[in-house]
Amino acid sequence: MIEDSSGSADAKFQQAFSLHQQGRLVEARNFYEQVLRAHPAHFNALPRLASLRERLFRAHRGAPLFDTRKLTTDLEKAYQTIQARHQAGLATAHIDIS
Repeated sequence: MIEDSSGSADAKFQQAFSLHQQGRLVEARNFYEQVLRAHPAHFNALPRLASLRERLFRAHRGAPLFDTRKLTTDLEKAYQTIQARHQAGLATAHIDIS
């Protein structure tokens, strides 16, 4: 494999693959992308990056943080609870909006 300025593509691929196996997906993605920038047709990096991106996409779609409807509903509920407590003259306190 041709050397690039930051080390061999194979070494970067091995690092990406190791991170991928450890579940450190974002870090692995970055290394796969470095390999592919230097060698766009890298035999192993391309399919692994595609698989990793699909896995990240599915995880992102199912993550509660990215459920906009639930987030805005919960936020509105929190504002209403805070306003009601304020109008009732109650002290500041933790609220449960689940």
